[in-house]
Parts: sequence; structure tokens; C-alpha cells
Amino acid sequence: MAKKNNGTAVNEEPKNPLEAGDEMPEDFFAIQDNRLMYKPEECGERPIRGVMLGTMTMSPSKENLRENPNAKPWTALVVKLTAPCPVIAEDGVSIVEAKSGDEIIVGGADMAALYQPANHPTSAFEVWLKPMGETKLKSGRKMWRYTKAVSPRPLNRVANDLHFFGKQTAVPQLTEGQIAANAAADQSLFGN
Repeated sequence: MAKKNNGTAVNEEPKNPLEAGDEMPEDFFAIQDNRLMYKPEECGERPIRGVMLGTMTMSPSKENLRENPNAKPWTALVVKLTAPCPVIAEDGVSIVEAKSGDEIIVGGADMAALYQPANHPTSAFEVWLKPMGETKLKSGRKMWRYTKAVSPRPLNRVANDLHFFGKQTAVPQLTEGQIAANAAADQSLFGN
């Protein structure tokens, strides 16, 4: 970039990103990492509507560990709400209304069918989840089951700012064959 200095053009040095200032750059996006939990038994069993951002590995709760000392981690769905929804507040007791745009954590016994589309690298899908009731797993832990509906229209993650930075336990390294198989599967994520 040229700049006049005493009538002479000089090259301006690019700014050092480490000295850029206190303001978040316009081309950056904020990362939400303080997600609240949706628990149907405490949130009135209202449905959830939002865009699936990914999955997270969650540690067993203190309550689950008391009931079953061998409780294992579980997989949660991370959803960016497109409609308000009640969630458990940070104090773990109060119920608050999460607004459209907030990211929440949802657990369920029957969510595995949503994990592949939730973790798609370039597309995101809107989902509607309605609690149906609790079920007891073989481990003894109780989990909720949901009626699930997914929009068949993919949303571009980059164009719609649908980024996800969750805590993952491992990042699988794909072979060329797996990459090709995944590309073919992208044509029919839901078995269509």
C-alpha cells in the first residue's frame, strides 16, 4: 500500500497481527464455547429447532457417576438455535430461554443417525427434535428419545457462519479411499 510522506510515495509495512488492537477483526467470527444444556425433564419437553453444528464428547455427569461409577463418556449434539428454547442455566438449576442464534448441547439415546450430517465438513442441516420420553440404557443410565426431522436443504457452513470448534477427543486421518467414499456419500447423506 502506498502512502504520501512529504510528497514521496513510500511502502507502508503491513500491520503485525499481534499488534492489531483490542477490537475483533471484521472478517473474524466469535466462537461460543459456553453452551447451555437442553434437558427435556426440566425444560418442559418443548421441541428444539436449529442447525446441527457438530458433536462433542461429554463426560458423565456427577449424578450419572453416583448411580453408575463405571459410566462412560457420551456424545452430544451441538445445535445453533433457529427458534427460542428453554435450557438449563449456568448455575445448573435455573431454566432460562435460549434465543435464536445461541448454541446448545442436546443429548439423547437415539441421536446416532444425526452424527454424520452434523459433522459434515462443508454443509450443515436444520433439525427439529421433540422429546418422546426416557429410556434406560444397558449401562443403567437414563437417556431421552426424540422424534427427529431434518431439512433436506443443506446450508453452506462458510457462507452462513456455521462454524464449530468443539472439544473432540480425536481427529481421524482419512485415507484417499475414505475421502472418495465420503464424497460419494455426500450425495445422499440421509440414504436418499
